[in-house]
Amino acid sequence: AAATLWWTGVFTSLLLIGWAVGGISYGGEQLSGIIRTTDGGAHWDPLPFAQESSVLLNGVSFVSAQRGWAVGAAGLILSTTDGGATWADHNTNLATIQFFEGSLHPTDPAFALGGSQDNGTAKWLGTASWSMVRSGDGMANAISSSNPNAHWAISNQNLNIRRTTNGG
Repeated sequence: AAATLWWTGVFTSLLLIGWAVGGISYGGEQLSGIIRTTDGGAHWDPLPFAQESSVLLNGVSFVSAQRGWAVGAAGLILSTTDGGATWADHNTNLATIQFFEGSLHPTDPAFALGGSQDNGTAKWLGTASWSMVRSGDGMANAISSSNPNAHWAISNQNLNIRRTTNGG
């Protein structure tokens, strides 16, 4: 059987560094992975998580060359503080859902947004639970790098985009 590769949630950051999540389907089995480039996409290298799980990843976001998150099916939330060399699994005690996309506050490690299937967009403030921001199918979201405490945007199905200039 032929292998099928797919990569989604591509995130590029500082200069030539970027990450992507996705996977490979071979013989009916799907394996998820994270890859990284340091040369603007000319070459991509698998990161350690790539060989460890069959949980499908949907999105990846980094706030620096070292600190980032990846989100996926079954409420999977991973974080790294070393550019992806190691990943911490946050599913052990968090109330989670299946995320499509996520965004991180650039300086506050206890603030994140997550767009999720059938469960809207939720905000995380460093606790074991998420608070609802908007219902529906949560999709892409973003947190401003210049004024992250007040300026962020969310979206859901049918190209519905909302933004705040007062933090909520």
